[in-house]
Amino acid sequence: MKGDTMSDLETRKQVQLTEDQVAQLQALGDGEPDTSDIPEITDAQWRHAVLFRVRKEAISLRLDGDILHWLRSNHEHYQSEINQILRERMQADLAASRPKRD
Repeated sequence: MKGDTMSDLETRKQVQLTEDQVAQLQALGDGEPDTSDIPEITDAQWRHAVLFRVRKEAISLRLDGDILHWLRSNHEHYQSEINQILRERMQADLAASRPKRD
């Protein structure tokens, strides 16, 4: 993935393809992919695009024990889940504070 180091790529679990999957990939050939079913992005869509990569920061955070227990028992990557919950709340707050367009 974009942003991964060689070390990240080397330690990532590799998936073995079946013979059928290999045959399907080989049948595709080396030509250009068919993108005819993908609509072009309009200028209006680009005007509203937000392109960025957020830098992660390590912090110390105190949580109630029951919340932490729930996160750990329901989410393998509970820290990412905390980040997602907070991001959704932030986006909702930002959307609510934006002036309405006519």
